[in-house]
Amino acid sequence: MHAADEFTELWPRCPWCLLERNVWHDIMHEVTVDPYGNGVLQSWIDGVNVVNYVGAIGYVDALGPYWKFGVYSDPLSFIRVARFRDVEIS
Repeated sequence: MHAADEFTELWPRCPWCLLERNVWHDIMHEVTVDPYGNGVLQSWIDGVNVVNYVGAIGYVDALGPYWKFGVYSDPLSFIRVARFRDVEIS
């Protein structure tokens, strides 16, 4: 298992990497998909804004945008567990 200081060293600009385990966290994203540079991504963790991005989001193809979420990371040597509840997409 990694200690908190190792996470800070691995991802110094990653505020969500140090989330307390075994505690529910409220994570919210507001996304406007626009591949031409007018996309918007804002994210909050427990009410604290952690991401404000304006620029290209998505790309142009026959399928169009779709939502996908889960636990994604580089192949690190520790177990990752996430439980999702009350997921809303509107």
